Amino acid sequence: MTAPAVADRGLPPSFRRCWASAAAANVADGIRAGALPLIGALLFATAMFVPLAVDASALVVAVILVLTLPTAASTVAAPPAREERPRLLTELLGGARRLLGHPRLAVVTCAASAIAFADAAWWSVLVVYSGSVLGLPEAGFGLLLAAGVAVVFHRSGRPRP
Repeated sequence: MTAPAVADRGLPPSFRRCWASAAAANVADGIRAGALPLIGALLFATAMFVPLAVDASALVVAVILVLTLPTAASTVAAPPAREERPRLLTELLGGARRLLGHPRLAVVTCAASAIAFADAAWWSVLVVYSGSVLGLPEAGFGLLLAAGVAVVFHRSGRPRP
């Protein structure tokens, strides 16, 4: 199906809307998958601390925005004043017991945690590998990331089997 299919008036309007929204989603995915890592690579090539500073400042802004939300916007009802809340450790252990009580949920949670840990470790190793083994300077690591983005853009244009 090609873009002219969107303009074909013989197709039902719901199909045309679906196709147009899928095309917009593909553009958004391309921006997210290509432009954002490229910007990160350029920031890293500028100075090693810049991406961390940008990420930290975004986190600070997010925390400030969350803390300034009015209490009326909260969907969670506050506990009654006379009821005493359990300690944090008690709540954490209760959540762990509930999680371990559901074997499938526990396996999925542990697997997702292991994948997230391995993904974070991969990026950490890549930084050390590019500097120690490949001998790339900081700007070289940024260029390495930019080359990866170029490969993703090049591969995303090909039809998948």
